[in-house]
Amino acid sequence: MSQLETRRCELTGLQLVAAQSSPRYGYRIAKKDYGPLNPRRQPAALSEVDRGWGRFDTLGGSTVYLGGTLEVAFTEVLSYFRRELGDATNPADSLAKDAAAVGMSLEAFVAEVDREWRERQHMPLKQLAAIWRHERRSYRLTMPTTGWWIDLHHPHSLQALEESIPDTLRAHGFNGATLGTLHSDIRALTVSIATWARIQTLDDGSRAHGIRYPSNHGAGTSYAYWLRRVDDGGDTQDEAVRSDNGTLIEPTTVAFKNACERFGRSPH
Repeated sequence: MSQLETRRCELTGLQLVAAQSSPRYGYRIAKKDYGPLNPRRQPAALSEVDRGWGRFDTLGGSTVYLGGTLEVAFTEVLSYFRRELGDATNPADSLAKDAAAVGMSLEAFVAEVDREWRERQHMPLKQLAAIWRHERRSYRLTMPTTGWWIDLHHPHSLQALEESIPDTLRAHGFNGATLGTLHSDIRALTVSIATWARIQTLDDGSRAHGIRYPSNHGAGTSYAYWLRRVDDGGDTQDEAVRSDNGTLIEPTTVAFKNACERFGRSPH
């Protein structure tokens, strides 16, 4: 990859990254029955937004998420298997309420669940069943070679958000835009930000492909690509990204193994 070509849009204030200086390929893990470019088109009403939405999904639009490397793609997908850290008094932990209900510490509760599952010959905790791999493929997508990605995490973009959508930020408890704003778990906020960014016309008359951002899990760079042509009634072949037919995910696939290790999972 060449050195990143970046600039500030004179019309919107957003920081842009040239597509031609981004990776040639992006990677996506998806169920083979759906394919890599067939995400759910989201409802147009903000009231429909919940935690099941992607961070940079847009109202009334379709978004696919790509990793700049295969390991980033696996890391983002497998992160959903991670339980939040905490104890039985921490509501952020997905098992904390169950542990508290039976008067056990979180650690003791997890150990007891694991023991019972093993006795019943269920898949032990922290194991990733082979069916997960069999249902999915890793896809390599050719990335756009012209146009722009938005770098929302750049100070210029944060300033643009503060100047353009201050009421949206304040409505969700933010007096300004920071990295914490973008990393917020308030999906209605991040979706509102992405929706605003998606409809912006840039100073060269184009619209951005989507958002380029660092993986939340430290693995590298991710991309949220907006399927504008599909949403306008076109076909995936009209999109600026193209996918291969997918590759089998094997237990020995290095990127898969590394992502499993990152979240304490043993692949089968």
